[in-house]
Amino acid sequence: MQFVNSLPVSHFLKSYRYLPANSGFYIRFRRIHEQFKPIFGCLNSFVAKSSQLLSKFGTAPVKREGMKIIIEQYNPLWKESFNQIKRELSDAMALLSPQLAHIGSTAVEGLSAKPIIDILVGVDTMDELNIIPPLLMDKNYVYYENYNEDMPYRRFFVKLISPPRHLSLPLQIKPGDLIPEKLHDHSLRLAHIHVLQLNSVHWIRHIAFRDYLRTNPEIKAEYQQLKEKLSKQEWKDGNAYNEGKDSFLKNEERKAIQWYKSIVRMQPI
Repeated sequence: MQFVNSLPVSHFLKSYRYLPANSGFYIRFRRIHEQFKPIFGCLNSFVAKSSQLLSKFGTAPVKREGMKIIIEQYNPLWKESFNQIKRELSDAMALLSPQLAHIGSTAVEGLSAKPIIDILVGVDTMDELNIIPPLLMDKNYVYYENYNEDMPYRRFFVKLISPPRHLSLPLQIKPGDLIPEKLHDHSLRLAHIHVLQLNSVHWIRHIAFRDYLRTNPEIKAEYQQLKEKLSKQEWKDGNAYNEGKDSFLKNEERKAIQWYKSIVRMQPI
């Protein structure tokens, strides 16, 4: 790889060779080229060494160290945090009048959890799902559009401790984008926003499991033990941690939905 040959300036300076040897231009250009020649030589050496290093290390994927998921004892302030964010979301989406519900472990008194508030937003129709992104991005919620292909029934957002631009993070993760490493840092997250069609299968699943844990202390205790066990292990990211809970969740969610339909009878939240 010759850096000199790739520079238009170098090509121009070497063009003196095509001029008459006794011309004034020939003498001037040759003098200039001889002055710059050591600099180009150093650049060639630098680029050659850089290329060797890149070929050795640059093409290999960067291996991220395993992360531990921090769970905290139940905190009554989580309910207050939900109410604050709920007001913000309600104002941002006022034209749709959505229903909002506190879900996930932070919504279950006595259950340890990641200190990230999970909020369920219910809209009337599937068409309204696509109205939500610009409304929430305008309020600095990071939109994970890349998840839409696998879960077209949901729109997912993350509320960070500061506007994304202040953290040098994008406001939108599009299909095919690499998720910045920084976004895997859960200490930067305040809330996860899950937008679904109201009373859809997935809406009911979240509400049913929350209420099931609230009314079944033995299941809540079993879930607590699993979370404590998993929190001691290292994980690639939060999704990998969730996969560790997947078997338990699917089994208990199935029971929760049956219970919810038979006992709650689809009462308003």
